Amino acid sequence: MKLEEWTEPVAGMGRAVRRGASHAWEVTRDRAEDALYDGERMVRRNPVSSLLGSWGFGVVLGLALGLVLRQKESRPPSLSSKWFKAMGCGKAAE
Repeated sequence: MKLEEWTEPVAGMGRAVRRGASHAWEVTRDRAEDALYDGERMVRRNPVSSLLGSWGFGVVLGLALGLVLRQKESRPPSLSSKWFKAMGCGKAAE
């Protein structure tokens, strides 16, 4: 078999993949532009509710992270945990 017999079908497949990827990128870019435009329009029409919603989301996220971090600091790692037992360490190994 000659090299040309192998390269032409592969080149055709490469062109098809490139066209498909280009189309997918254009569709994705168009959707992102539409979402950006819609979001900007909503914020311009309802600035107070957008601001309050963002502020509320930040407060809830901050409280949740603070709670998780506080629990981690107040609870030292246990030497009798499953991981230490599986590794043969701590009280389980004695």
